[in-house]
Amino acid sequence: MKKLLAGQAFTIGLVCVICLAYWFPEHGLEGGSLGAEYTTLAGVALIFFLQGLTLSSASLRKGFTAWRLHLFVLFFGFVFLPLAAWFVVERGWVPERVAPGLIFLAILPTTISTSVIYSAESKGDASAATFCAVLSNLLAIFVVPAWAAYLIFPGLAEHAPGDGDTAFLTHFLWRLFWLIAFPLFVGLFSQRFLHRFVAGKEGWVRKTCFACVLFIAYAGFCKGVDQRGDSFGGDFFQEVFFWTFAFVLFSNLAAVMALRFSRLSWPLVITGFFAATQKSLAVGLPMAYLLFGQGNLDILFPLIVCHPVQLLLGAALCSRLRSASSRSS
Repeated sequence: MKKLLAGQAFTIGLVCVICLAYWFPEHGLEGGSLGAEYTTLAGVALIFFLQGLTLSSASLRKGFTAWRLHLFVLFFGFVFLPLAAWFVVERGWVPERVAPGLIFLAILPTTISTSVIYSAESKGDASAATFCAVLSNLLAIFVVPAWAAYLIFPGLAEHAPGDGDTAFLTHFLWRLFWLIAFPLFVGLFSQRFLHRFVAGKEGWVRKTCFACVLFIAYAGFCKGVDQRGDSFGGDFFQEVFFWTFAFVLFSNLAAVMALRFSRLSWPLVITGFFAATQKSLAVGLPMAYLLFGQGNLDILFPLIVCHPVQLLLGAALCSRLRSASSRSS
């Protein structure tokens, strides 16, 4: 219950920063009092440094052997769901304003914390969940930009920063290395020196990451509000909610059907379900900032709507899966 409430606190925080951005957008703009053009970049780097610093090496080694699970999760999250989202967009079923955000949601990696917590509470394999989540997020550094280049940018009216594709690619790869890959590996390397400092403080580290994510979200929405004003009407939000709920329902049902025919053990089935269906807000917001700049309200809304939905659904399923695990043992 405490973990669930902590997740809801983060969701409430997101609602608060959206309201603050609507009422006080001037502070989060370039040249504003918060220096968002610099502090958001520092926040992205800090998020990935702390993620590398707190990864459990022992759990990674233990979970490495479940290779069939990892292949399933990677294929489901990085191939099946993106292609499914692209298919419904290409068929013209998804409104044009919602399509980029829906595809971006589909190409994101699994969560690092929630999928592991839910797997452990449902008597799944927490070590395998840890390795799977880390592998998914490491590959996302390369997979998400690649999918975005092929599935999202051709449909956008405006490109991300840069004059032309080559300039954009150079601009983004520079940011990718220095703000994501480099801090992550520095965090991993620093474990040997800072292990005693962070031991027992994982909760505070997680809260720091969430605070950085909230600040990045605030800056992004400030830019979006300043640029677009009231251009998002009620129909847009209805469309976002409908297609986000449809995506969550489809991904969960598809994962259940696929795992029924797998030869994985029951603990790995539980782990596979949560790892395959959860989408990371903590990684998605910084990625969206780097890929699309600050004015990306339409890109972010499906992800923000998905976060509390998958959180509540996962929590509701935990007790049922735990009971099923007890009966099968």
